[in-house]
This record gives sequence, C-alpha cells and structure tokens, in this order.
Amino acid sequence: MSAASSGEPGSASPEDWRVAEWLEGLEMGQYAAAFAKNGVTWAALPLLSADDLRECGVAALGHRRVIFSEIQKLSTRTAPQPPPAAPKPQSALAPAPPAPAPPAPAPPAPAPPAPAPAVPAPRETAAAPVQGPAPRPPKRGLWAKILASKFLVVSIAVHLLFGLGATLYVVQRYQANRKLTFKGGAPTTSPSKRAMEHKVSMAKKKNSMSAPAQAKRITTAGLAKIVLPDMPSMPTANSVTANKMGGMGGVGVGIGPAGGMGGGGMGSGGGGGMTMFGFHNSSGGGLAGQFYDLKQTKDRQPTGVDIGRYGQIVGDFIKNGWPDGQLNEFYKAPKVLYAAQFLIPDIDAKLAPKAFDVEREVKPERWVALYKGNVVAPESGTYHFVGGGDDILFVKFNGKTVLNASWALPGQLGGDAEDARFGMRTEARYDYGWPEKGPQPGGFAKGAGFQVESGQSYPIEILIGEWPGGRSHFVLLIEKDGAPYGKEKHGHPILPVFRLADVSSPSGHSLPPHRTDGPVWRAKSAGTGSVLDVLKH
Repeated sequence: MSAASSGEPGSASPEDWRVAEWLEGLEMGQYAAAFAKNGVTWAALPLLSADDLRECGVAALGHRRVIFSEIQKLSTRTAPQPPPAAPKPQSALAPAPPAPAPPAPAPPAPAPPAPAPAVPAPRETAAAPVQGPAPRPPKRGLWAKILASKFLVVSIAVHLLFGLGATLYVVQRYQANRKLTFKGGAPTTSPSKRAMEHKVSMAKKKNSMSAPAQAKRITTAGLAKIVLPDMPSMPTANSVTANKMGGMGGVGVGIGPAGGMGGGGMGSGGGGGMTMFGFHNSSGGGLAGQFYDLKQTKDRQPTGVDIGRYGQIVGDFIKNGWPDGQLNEFYKAPKVLYAAQFLIPDIDAKLAPKAFDVEREVKPERWVALYKGNVVAPESGTYHFVGGGDDILFVKFNGKTVLNASWALPGQLGGDAEDARFGMRTEARYDYGWPEKGPQPGGFAKGAGFQVESGQSYPIEILIGEWPGGRSHFVLLIEKDGAPYGKEKHGHPILPVFRLADVSSPSGHSLPPHRTDGPVWRAKSAGTGSVLDVLKH
C-alpha cells in the first residue's frame, strides 16, 4: 500500500501502517485510507462494531462480515505492539555523523598485595591426645520405646479392659432378650384335639403376618352384562407435529433443537428419532442428508481451510455441477439424516453438528450438509423454489441449479454476477423482514422456473452450510405459476413450505410468513415408501 492511500506522504503513523498491513492481509486494502481518515488505530481496531465499519465506508455486506469476523478474533488475544518505525535514510548530501571516539585505555590493575610470611606455630612440649566425637547411645527398639512409656502402656490396658467389659455387656443383654421357645410333646391321637390345635396354630400364624387379609372374591357361573365406556379418541399419525420435545399417541414424534420420537416409534431411546435437520430412520423415504466438515480431511487432519477458501470450495462445487467426489475428501459424519422439509428457524449453528452426533468432533463453522433424493410432484405445472439461508442454501433440480438463496459466499461475487457464474438467475426477491435479529439480505430469493409432470420422479439436491458460526437458518418454500396466494404486510405472497410429508411448523420459534396447508411432494430415496409410511408402523 502506498503512502498516498493513507493521506499526506510520510504522515502515516506506525499504527496506521499496522492497520493497513492487516487490511492488506484480508485483501481489503481499499479501506485503509478510510480507516486512517477516521483515526482507527491498532488499539482501537478490536473495539469496532458492524455499524462502525459501515461509517468507515465498508458498504459491502460481505466485506463487513469478513472484517468484523477477524476483528472478533483480535479481541480474544492481546494485540501485538506495532513495529518500530524504520530509520529515515540519510541523504547523499548530508554529512556523515562523526565516528565515535575510541574508548580510553583502562588504567592498569593494581598488583595484588604480597602474601604475609607464614609464622610457624610454636611447638608444644608434649603432644596432646586427639579426642574423637562422643559415642552415641545405642538405638532402642520399638517395643523398648513402648515399654519405656508408662502412659502409653496404661492407656492400652485401660482400652482393653473397656472393650472386654462392653463385649460382656452386649452378650448378656442379647441372651436376656432372646425369646423362650418350648417344644411340645408328641402329637395327640385324638382327632378333635388335633383339629383344635390346627385352628389355634393357623390363627396365630395369621396374626403374625404383616400382609392384610385378602378380600373375598365373588364368582358366578353366568355372563354378566357389563357396558364399558367409549375409548378416548387417539390422534392418528397422518401428520408430524413440530415441537421441542413433542409426543403423539404411541409414536411420539417431535421436532426441536434436540428433536425426538418417543418409545414405540421410529427413534432410538431418549427421543432421538427426529431433529430439525431430518429423521434418523432411513425407511422414512426423505432426502438423505450427509454432513461434511471442510476444516478436516477424511482422516481427521486439519485442512487449513479459512473463510475465503471455504467460499471458493462451495463456489467451485456449484459451478462444476455438484460432483459427488469433491466433498468426499473432507470429514464426513457417520450418521445420515432424512429431511421431510427445510423450515429451520434462526437457531444456534452448533445444533447442526449436534443433530448429526458430531458436536464433539466438529466446531459449528465452515461445514456443509448435502441432501439428495428423488421427488414426485403432486401437480403438473411450472414451479419456483423460494428461500433464504444463513449462510448457504442452493437447490439443484433435475440436473440444473435453480436457486441461490445464500446469505453470502465469502470472497465471491454477489447478486446477478454470482448467479451467472453458476449458470442460473434469480427472478425476484421477497423481503419478509425476517429473521428479526437481522433480515435476509435482499430478502428471500425466487429461483428460476422449472416444469414438472404429475407422477413423474425428478432428482433433487439441496446444499446448506454455515461459514462464520453463530446463528443459522434455512427456509425453503415453493411457488407455482398461476396459483392464488395471499399477501403479507409487505405485499409479498405467503407461500407453502416445500415438504415431503404433512409436517407442521416448529413451535416456539420466529418463522417467516408461510402456509402449512400446501401440497405435499412425495420423496423416493434409498428407502421404500414415503415418510408417512414409517409413522403408520
């Protein structure tokens, strides 16, 4: 980046250069001048919000999200000190600074003092005997120490006597409380006396029993006329009611962040038969979904895929015609889910790895999920997919990409230019003002039209994904040309959900305007039958 891009030549401070180099590393160098003009230093950089970036001239939404994501990473660690300013180069005409004077020679060290002459010790007239250390007394053994301690011996004796006395007291008390038992003589030979003894014995036995006497039962040889009340009506399994924990008759179906199908139904124990991302049971006949983590290889090694590389991988996958082998090089969740609809509200992005049982192996960012299958249209005609995804939502129908309803692809072209790259076009935008925390940019996208014949099967693929983490939503509606639809407050049509079973909307969540009484498409996948078939068994 040149000095002219930051203001007057030579006016940029070291912190301005640090901010500029950081923006250059993000390929966002065009905003360096605006940052310097607004006084954004390296210390102030982690304090910026999304609105601050907009005031600094970052108008493109994708650029704001990339810069804001990196700013959040800076706030979690101590910012490095800016590098010291480089020394200014000396002009050729300026005189060279004088060379430093050589250091003065150190004074010679003083000579060490001469050692004093040794004075011979006076001789003694008689040699004194050498005395060694006084001999130590021999160590006493453990028993010797114990016996030497009178107090310890007395204490042990007292405790022994107390223990013996307590034992004798307990034994005598126990013997005194024992019941006396008597042995009777030989049984009498008189039948009347034997019967009387038997009655007495039975009476005593009954009195000693703790259980209450059983009530007498009345039996009859004839058939009694008994009228039973009508059984309460049980809900049928023709619809799947979406709720957090949900329960429906003997099947017990529920859709929610944790999902669930109760005992006797499709799911495993604990209510894990259904999630917002699909069924766990393959016999449902929905679209089979496979989860991929682009941050890891299939051998669980890190790929180093950052946000920019993530957008390039997804873009190349769509542009190259959705090749099967391109995603197989990344880590794939062992579990497969079978989706009956895509009506996922604004939720925490970590619920997607949790639904596929890989929340411990995968962080909730830079992942995709690919759903495949075949569908049969309920009616002939021309249809359009309408949807919005945070962040990735693409639909391929009958071999052609017909919808790009993604929030944004990082590092990629947006709008019509991006659609042209993928060989498709967006016909309209419906801005429903949803979700409430941040509406879908540009509104819900209405994809290119496609024709179908009733009763004929067509292949379909749906790709969803999340790249920065945080919040996610994926909503896919269907619009038929010529069909009458009501209008919402912004004047946009209220469309039915694209669904493969009579599945209700999740409760307890904010959702865009939609219809729940629209036609149901029939799914054909690796299983047999439809999603409803599994609920009838």
